Amino acid sequence: MNDLVITFSEEPHVTIRIRVRRDDDLDEADIRTELKDRTLNIMVYNPHKMSHLGTPEPLSLGKLQGKRLLFSFRLDMFGNYHSYAVTYAFLLEEKV
Repeated sequence: MNDLVITFSEEPHVTIRIRVRRDDDLDEADIRTELKDRTLNIMVYNPHKMSHLGTPEPLSLGKLQGKRLLFSFRLDMFGNYHSYAVTYAFLLEEKV
């Protein structure tokens, strides 16, 4: 159950850290984000309460080549917090 860390080496230099935690005080699954010092921290709480959990809309990371750089992910739990799988994508938004 280690954190997943993705470092985007292009400008903007951004690190994405996904942490999965069980919190019995919460009644449902939840995703919380925090951008601090070029690191996007994504805390995923209680993913076992849903079949899969992810971002309903892509998260904006900044600009790349004049286009918005977006990040989207989906997380699936396996077992009783033994492991998880993350599917993710970086997207470039076309100029409007």
